[in-house]
Amino acid sequence: MARKTLENTFQAEAAKFIGQLGNEEAWNGLPVRSEIKAGAQVRPIWTRFIVAEEQSQRSRAIGDLRPFVMVAMADHTSDGLAVFRMSQFQAILEAFVDAILEASDD
Repeated sequence: MARKTLENTFQAEAAKFIGQLGNEEAWNGLPVRSEIKAGAQVRPIWTRFIVAEEQSQRSRAIGDLRPFVMVAMADHTSDGLAVFRMSQFQAILEAFVDAILEASDD
């Protein structure tokens, strides 16, 4: 599912040969590198994401249609992680592009 979402979002094939599709390190056809994780190892991330998304949803203004992105920053770091639903990937990219274009008009 993650590969298909990336392929649809970027309108590109992850790999040229079917044998490469099972290994994300071989997805050279996409404009981003990716590492797909699943199962119990990501449950803590998923749990924190759901809590943050629900918190954001409760305080969302009526008519606010912006997609949700959780930003996670560990103590003593100056860089963070952006976490979002793959189903919202296209909407998030569009929001970023719109913001960049708006800023360049100023």
